Amino acid sequence: VSLLDHTAACRLCDGENYEPLPIVLRDGTLRAAGFTAAVDYHRTDAGPYREWILGIWVGLRGEQAPLLHYANAASLAFASVLAGDKGFTLYSPKMLLTEDFPTDVGVVHYGIPKERGEVLYQRSEIETHFAATTSDGRLLMRVSVPTRRGLMTRLAMGFSLLRAFGFRALLRAARQKDLPTILAGSAKLLARNARVVAKVDPHTQIFAWDPRDCRLEIGSDSEWGRVLQELRFAPSLVCHIPNLSFSFSGPIEQVNARGAG
Repeated sequence: VSLLDHTAACRLCDGENYEPLPIVLRDGTLRAAGFTAAVDYHRTDAGPYREWILGIWVGLRGEQAPLLHYANAASLAFASVLAGDKGFTLYSPKMLLTEDFPTDVGVVHYGIPKERGEVLYQRSEIETHFAATTSDGRLLMRVSVPTRRGLMTRLAMGFSLLRAFGFRALLRAARQKDLPTILAGSAKLLARNARVVAKVDPHTQIFAWDPRDCRLEIGSDSEWGRVLQELRFAPSLVCHIPNLSFSFSGPIEQVNARGAG
């Protein structure tokens, strides 16, 4: 999970019904927020496959966005801590998938910009690796992170979350059993949304990115590697969800705030 360059994130949302949520830094600078993820799906309606995701947290264009303040790296966990019953909206300008069928379903039925590629995902008790390459073999990104951290590191993250959100918000988050998210399709393909409700996995690990044991390589030879560089993608948080379980509903027609009655 990373802060993103706000201007570059806005460019990726040009022509869409959504725009990046602004994150206000302590000096008043506006940034956006997003993430990259690698997912290894063992059992889905579309069969097993692996997926790489570039996601940007967005709000409906023309609608007043929630005011998000950046206190520390833990502030980027806002989507899970502040989600509530409605959740936040995610726009993905690019996903790479390892199989044709789920790729086609995402594009045709949901308007999600998906394409075939290669996604490596290797997870052990000690370290997790993933790499994403395009269909012609160009490296997009490669990451290695520890699979878990020790007790003191987890306690430090807890204090950071407390400083970022306060006790009440963390208490509400601790009681959440589900985490809702709206997945926005591209209006350039098909202006539809999907509602995703993920089950909260108690074994989820969230910890700060540390260059002493986290490594990131972005491939400048690939188009979307250069997009990551323009976004100034520099992770602040690492999130492991060992057992990702969710329900996926839709497609639901998008409503542009400017045209809503």
